[in-house]
Amino acid sequence: MLSQAIFVCDEEIGNRAGSWRMKAEMTSTGLEKRTSFADRAYERLRHDIVRCALPPGAEFTETELAERLQMSKTPVREALARLQFEGVVRAYPRRGYRIEPIRVSDINEIFDARIVLEAGAVGLAVPQISAAELDELDRLAAASTDRDYMVDFDHSQRINNAFHESIALASRNARLHRMVGQTITEFDRFFFLEAQSDAPYPPATSRMRRSSPSCAREMSLPPGTP
Repeated sequence: MLSQAIFVCDEEIGNRAGSWRMKAEMTSTGLEKRTSFADRAYERLRHDIVRCALPPGAEFTETELAERLQMSKTPVREALARLQFEGVVRAYPRRGYRIEPIRVSDINEIFDARIVLEAGAVGLAVPQISAAELDELDRLAAASTDRDYMVDFDHSQRINNAFHESIALASRNARLHRMVGQTITEFDRFFFLEAQSDAPYPPATSRMRRSSPSCAREMSLPPGTP
């Protein structure tokens, strides 16, 4: 009788464990789907905001955006929270949301932040950057003069961001890299407006090869900056 009772108990424990495992897997799958939808909503909204398909000053509600994206309001709400953190969207209680304008003061602040952060990144990168990383910087700098860079905004944005992020990565400072990445992201809307500029990257990587920190400010600034 005791052995039978133990068997029944073990079976019950096994059933419960299986049930808990199934519930955990279902919860995990549901969370992944929700996260995936939120990421998709964020990418689509940010794409439209950067390219002014949702122009500065535009107002909307969660319901309107959910209909636009053909999603439920939950992932849209999560995407809007991320965009608020980036400073491109503002929430108004009982009214909805508004795309923030592109202010000259914001652009100046971003430039100032990038000068400080990216100059510091170059200073840290110079003594430890590898030959392979320098070659990649040269490749990205050369790509800023090709035809696709001049006519394809998505391509030019990828090249521009990759160039500056590669320098930040070479600094071997993860926190600095994250901060540089954030300022680059905040710069994207302005980058879209000046994407027609034909100014290539300055040949500053040659000075990095000579381990000269004096090139830091020049390399940290976007093309065409005086």
